[in-house]
Formats: sequence, structure tokens, C-alpha cells
Amino acid sequence: MIFQHSVNVDCAPETLAEKIKSPRVLAYVSWPVLGIVPVEPAVPPEMFLEQKYLVKLRLFGLIPIGWQVIDVSCRHLSAEKGKFWFELRDNGHGQMISKWDHTITITQNGAGTLYKDRIEIKAGFLTPFVWVFASVLYRHRQRRLCKLALRGFDLPALFKA
Repeated sequence: MIFQHSVNVDCAPETLAEKIKSPRVLAYVSWPVLGIVPVEPAVPPEMFLEQKYLVKLRLFGLIPIGWQVIDVSCRHLSAEKGKFWFELRDNGHGQMISKWDHTITITQNGAGTLYKDRIEIKAGFLTPFVWVFASVLYRHRQRRLCKLALRGFDLPALFKA
């Protein structure tokens, strides 16, 4: 099943593309619906590199819901005439989810920035339930991302270290 949703973010597309590569930003925008605990590496890097990361997931920050592999790849493309385009992909999977193919696309939208999440999910008989969870999670993340952009991406102290 596929879920996708877009939102306009009040910042430059280049800024958003840079900030979205931060594991700390990911943890902040996902909280409190989903807690993300790094396992391998135990300390997340400043910015995601194109590699695999193992994390433990906690529903509402408390209830363990298994492990997940985040498999990151990025593409930076600029179309002709100065149009900005960026894509970050997590082709991951988890303990209960055989496919979690999440792509973030950031494009210039007139004078603003368009942010789009697209997730393809396969989890056997759990797929419809995981899809509903993903739709709640990604709408929540987009709301928090918009608010964070308005604050100049100044993360609260808990998410800085």
C-alpha cells in the first residue's frame, strides 16, 4: 500500500534539504508518536550518510514495537532555469515490516518549498494497520517540520545532543 502527502514549508528548499538529513531532526519531528533509538551506530551521525542504520522503535516513546533498518540514499538534482530538486530515500524494512520504502522529495514551489512524503508499505496481513499508522505519523511529522522551520530549525535541548 502507498501513502503520500505534501505540505508547503516556509523556508528555502536548500535549507530544508540540508536539515532533513539530520537524525536529530528526524527524531524531533517523529516525537512523541514514534521514539527512535539508535542501535548501530549507537550514536547517530550529524547527518545521514548513504548507508544502513539499525534503530529500535517505540510507540509514543514508551512501547517497544521492534527494530527497523533505515537504508539511506540521496539524490540532488537541479533542473534547468534554477529549479531546485532533492530526494532522500529510506528503502528500509523492519521486524514486522518487509518493505518500508519512504521517499522525501523537496522541490521549489513558486517562491516557496514543497515537501512530499511517499511511503510504500508491505507488512503482510498487518499492512492496512501499518498504513493507517504511517498516515498519522507522516502528517504529524509534517506539522512538526513546518513549525520547526518557522523557528529556524532551532531544536529543543533534548534533541540537540
